[in-house]
Amino acid sequence: MVDKIEVFISYAQEDEGLRKELETQLGTLERRELIKIWHNRKVSAGADLKQEITRHLNTAQIILLLISPAFMASDYPYGTEMKRAMERCNAGEAHVIPILLRPVHYKGAPFEHLNMLPSNGKPVTSSSWHHHDEAFFDVVEGIQEVVEKLTTKTPTSPPMSKQAQDVLAKPLEEKTLTNITFSNGYALLVGVGADLPVTVKDATALRDVLVNPSRAAYPPDQVELLTETKANRQNILEAFDKLIKQVNSNPDATVIMYFSGHGVQVERQGKPTEYFLVPYGYNASRRTDTAISGAEFTARIEAMKARKLVVLLDCCHAGGVPALKEPGEVTVKSVPLPPDLLNILETGSGRVVVASSLENEKSYTGTPYSIFTTCLMEALAGKAAVKKDGFARILDVLIYLLDQVPQRAFGPQHPFVNKVLNLNDNFPLCYYSGGSKDMPGEASAPPTASTGLTAGKRARLEQELKGYQGERVLLAELVGRIRRELIIETSVVRKFQLEQQLQENEASLTRLDGKIDQIEQTLTQLEPEEHSAASKHQLTSIQPKTTSSKSTAQAEQFDVFLSYSHTDAEWVEHLARRLEDEHGFRVWLDKWVLVPGQPWQQAMARGIDQAGCCAVCIGEYTPIGWFKREIERALDRQTKVSSFRVIPVLLPIAKRINVDDFLELNTWVDFRGADQDYAFHVLVCGVKGIPPGRGPRR
Repeated sequence: MVDKIEVFISYAQEDEGLRKELETQLGTLERRELIKIWHNRKVSAGADLKQEITRHLNTAQIILLLISPAFMASDYPYGTEMKRAMERCNAGEAHVIPILLRPVHYKGAPFEHLNMLPSNGKPVTSSSWHHHDEAFFDVVEGIQEVVEKLTTKTPTSPPMSKQAQDVLAKPLEEKTLTNITFSNGYALLVGVGADLPVTVKDATALRDVLVNPSRAAYPPDQVELLTETKANRQNILEAFDKLIKQVNSNPDATVIMYFSGHGVQVERQGKPTEYFLVPYGYNASRRTDTAISGAEFTARIEAMKARKLVVLLDCCHAGGVPALKEPGEVTVKSVPLPPDLLNILETGSGRVVVASSLENEKSYTGTPYSIFTTCLMEALAGKAAVKKDGFARILDVLIYLLDQVPQRAFGPQHPFVNKVLNLNDNFPLCYYSGGSKDMPGEASAPPTASTGLTAGKRARLEQELKGYQGERVLLAELVGRIRRELIIETSVVRKFQLEQQLQENEASLTRLDGKIDQIEQTLTQLEPEEHSAASKHQLTSIQPKTTSSKSTAQAEQFDVFLSYSHTDAEWVEHLARRLEDEHGFRVWLDKWVLVPGQPWQQAMARGIDQAGCCAVCIGEYTPIGWFKREIERALDRQTKVSSFRVIPVLLPIAKRINVDDFLELNTWVDFRGADQDYAFHVLVCGVKGIPPGRGPRR
């Protein structure tokens, strides 16, 4: 028999009546012995109330937050219970489901990103419900979905990838594979901690990969880790000076500088804009003594004479910026890297700076490490290796980051790399298996007999294919950046220049796709079984997006993803029902797909990646917020998967002025005219990927 799921209800005392109504509706699940409900009224007489609340809050698998003005204003339910609930939710230990009882402003609350019940977003007490029972029936249906997933052992969140699990795993034999070290490797790793505890985990895990003799094999005395209290201004600058002395005496040095914490830009009245990194112990009133200015950081990077230098900055964390202002300062915002840093790194072809995200994007946290650092460690552990020569090389690592981070992030996150296309040397950053050419945990592959291709020619074709696939990832990233810049650019001259660049790079992308298809066809025709195994390994290593219709179709679970503003929900659901009922399309519509209590941003990102196209339904208002981010993600996917289509759909109340930039790039469907049947026909053809022709006969 399956154990009952414990459901904890957090609420304000003023909402006692509504809590009882909800508990009554949940009685059907209790009688089926699927759940057991707990709230503060179940504490026995004489028991310690706070101790009992804490105990059940730490063991419940589902936590219901009954949201109302009283809840938002409460000290204990909001300040203590909700805080602990979100800690467990973020750690993947519990499902947290917010239930909107009464209208209240909750923007910026820690639970804002969670899918809320009732499913239509209307409060339980709203007049749009005929009775509270109708609203709570909708709520209980949503809770039941989560209960059924838990009782059937469905994971509550995506498990860590095998690649990520392998990153820190030691080989079966506790010994160095080759008894050698990457003797010219040096690293300074900083994880500030404080309000960003994941930064400590990230920096520590990266250190463990670098000094592991069966992995990167850096000499331990050449890798310095500073976290939490040790990551203060004085210690960081002293570690910098020590590193400068070490690497400047070794012309063959390879240097990794990694900083994970806040990087911010401050605008002050009547003074120049200032950038600085925020170490542990920062004090806004003593900024000069406790922060590291962009100029100080840049000067120390410039002082390193190493020809192989990689600066890795994870500075735009989704957790936001803490209270960093002084009086008189206008704005404080996260910025991915010091503005002057790019200029000084232009002096060497092997000097690279990588930021975890673009400006105005966030760096997202996974489990147990951030998305960016997880991908970085996987790449250093050999997952990105094109050649199995024992080295994790810079270009392979960069290609892996550019490809994998956007796929895994819960929102838009695209690593920034300076002048990656100008690197003259794909130099090694480290060993990936202690100097061995075998991947960690893998045995050497035996020689394969060839039936249609010689082993040498097959290897050359596969190597050439990987090179083209890596080049495609970089080129697709460039096309995506040009598209995003086009959307916001207002200068006519600059827009013309960007359009020319876009046409040239899209043409290059098409030619590259042709080369990839030709090689894949050759390998498939002459060596089907062997090519299948090779392709599987390639996808494990780098997983680039190709234009193969077969591989794309296998990944698709929906025919169309509908992106829209909730002010247009009624019209969009009408379209969704017609697409599904009249044509049998598999439609991704948020209210049909999202599971209550699970983060909706991640589900939406996954939905776009699993759909054959994205229909962007535009109404009266300009796309903003998450609606705009969905558009950006869809356009980014379009640059990587040529068969994926982004279809602008103008609803009857759409205003052309709101979508000019977007429409210039893609052919649209217009429902503003009198012939809406023809407009629907055009949309259907867009989903199918075929021309609309003259339309259906009357």
